[in-house]
Amino acid sequence: MDAPSQTKTQSEPKQYRLGVLLVHGIGTQPSGDALVRWGDVLLKTIRSATRQQVRVEVGHALRSEDAGESNPASAVVWLGSPKGEKPWLLADGWWADAFLPPSYRELVSWSVRALPWAIAVHIAQRFWQATRRDNALAKVAATTLAIVQLLAGLAIAPLFVLFLAVTLPLGLLPIPQLRSLIFAAQGALVSTMGDSLAFVESPVRAALIRTRVLHRLAWLKAHCERTMIVAHSQGAAVVLDALGAIRESANEEPLWLSGDASLADLAPDTLVTFGAGTNQLTSLQRLAKGLPQKMGGNPVVYAIGALLAFSGIVGWLSIAALLHQTTLAKILLAGGAFLIFTAVVGGATWAAIKLIARISDRWALVKRHQDAITVFTLTGLVLGVVVPLLVLVDRSKFPIFPICLFFLAAIALIGGISKILSKEMKAAVTMVIAPPKLSRWLDLYASADPVPNGPTRGVESVSTEIWNRGSFFSDHTAYWENLDGFVLRVVRAGAETAGSAWRDELPLETPDLNQRAKWRVGRLRLARAAVCLSWLFIGVSVWSRHGNSVPTPLAIPGWLPTATADAERLAIFAGLIVLLTWVTVAALQLIWGMWVRSEQKALLAHQPPTGNASHATLAIMAVVCSIFALVRIAALDELSLLQKPSELVEAWPALLGFAVIATGLLRWLRPAPKASQVEKGHTET
Repeated sequence: MDAPSQTKTQSEPKQYRLGVLLVHGIGTQPSGDALVRWGDVLLKTIRSATRQQVRVEVGHALRSEDAGESNPASAVVWLGSPKGEKPWLLADGWWADAFLPPSYRELVSWSVRALPWAIAVHIAQRFWQATRRDNALAKVAATTLAIVQLLAGLAIAPLFVLFLAVTLPLGLLPIPQLRSLIFAAQGALVSTMGDSLAFVESPVRAALIRTRVLHRLAWLKAHCERTMIVAHSQGAAVVLDALGAIRESANEEPLWLSGDASLADLAPDTLVTFGAGTNQLTSLQRLAKGLPQKMGGNPVVYAIGALLAFSGIVGWLSIAALLHQTTLAKILLAGGAFLIFTAVVGGATWAAIKLIARISDRWALVKRHQDAITVFTLTGLVLGVVVPLLVLVDRSKFPIFPICLFFLAAIALIGGISKILSKEMKAAVTMVIAPPKLSRWLDLYASADPVPNGPTRGVESVSTEIWNRGSFFSDHTAYWENLDGFVLRVVRAGAETAGSAWRDELPLETPDLNQRAKWRVGRLRLARAAVCLSWLFIGVSVWSRHGNSVPTPLAIPGWLPTATADAERLAIFAGLIVLLTWVTVAALQLIWGMWVRSEQKALLAHQPPTGNASHATLAIMAVVCSIFALVRIAALDELSLLQKPSELVEAWPALLGFAVIATGLLRWLRPAPKASQVEKGHTET
């Protein structure tokens, strides 16, 4: 059967049972990339999960260049089962070339506003999720963590923006190697962050992306009885925008959607979003449109300004103390005096206002001039109490002025952070509703994926948490490796949407699957934490004893301070420790990945997860214990294993025994989740 033609009338019967539109995420993926990579995994999983009872063959596939200018790359998939059914049509929802990329200058200008905002909302999102629990202690811990993270994030954000700005003139320097490096970095940022800028700040670019997706969906609907969209990262936000789901309220329908009734009929039967960047992009859209007037401005700007002022005042007082212009005792006394003074003046002001109000209730003359009497009284209070007190403090040489600024900056900082974490802020950045006329929506997000950063705001009920690797750095790109938690769900959604008879042959979806995946990821995270702490201890121990012995490959000019050479040694040594940590963690993930793949294959074969859990844990613990051996050598004041390699060899039997004991303890403290009776019954049939 040939690939579908570009045009098809409504009266003609449709050739395909299900059309699946695969929409990629942020970046510069080539045309057909999602079709090939995602499609291969889907088809292999269908074969495995049905125990080879469904023959899967690709009858026809075309690249976009061969299919026609307006047609997507596509593949016709025949699914040969005992009951048979029409073929499926997989299509590539490629939108990476739909718009002109922004310039690097535009990206830097946008980052000045967007980057601090994105960091603040990202931290606030985690806080909002954590405070949904009823546990008071958990809420206190979440609030403390959010405040610390906000202080760190808001302090780093201006530095990163400054770095982006500095690269603009550096790219003009006549140094070929430097220019090529800077241009490569700028190109990478434009091809990633630039997609977000185009979607949020440029209505025309956003319309080009939206139109591309709608055209692909319309083409698919013209040839298929039922349709499903599978969208990743920013592609998920693009699809939701195209379906009219991103809006400030359910009643505010987009004008382009209400003005064209045919667009409302393009909603697919099923939508699967994973690793969706919807939370990030809708919050940036809120920034672009402007915050509600009741919020009184951007709290992130106020918080950064207050933090910079607070840091500057602390630096001012520290330098004054180092130069003996003041003392710590005077600073503390000035702070205490300021607090007492504020309390006294505030109490006196409150008492005066209350007294005037009470008198005005009795005397009509006072009531008619209440405002003037209040102003006169407060002015007299300031002149009679505040001014003499300030003169007295000034003569005592107390740093009262910087202390006043210190407390004002602290109050502004507290107010800004409170506003960022407030319910009003959450309501302002929540701009997603369920797409109209959509029958089914499955939103999947990995536990440590920083892009979705939890369930989609506004539609949390459709979101499901899954476990990929438990890694901030790799969870976003590991979905298609998660055969049981993610791919099997997509296959099941497709089979149910198509009404395929073989959907009953798929393994049952039970809560045990998620629990076991979470348990596996927990073991990997524990091992990673142990390895990272061990290498940190090794680094600190070796550097404290042998830091001066680290060679410096770069010749330091004599006119630079001596600390420059120490900084170079530290940078080289820290880089070496980071490299060793990365290699060790990669080894752990390789062992863990082999274990997980064996369990996933067993599940797809309708078998219980047997075998390699203890072996994998033992291997992981052996790697961890080997790092502990290096910790022991570092503690013995040895610089290198080459000086005393027998230490590790002699310690190996004891380390192996420790690994066995640790494995047993882990099995006792955190046993594997038990399979349910339903799953066992299904396995036995």
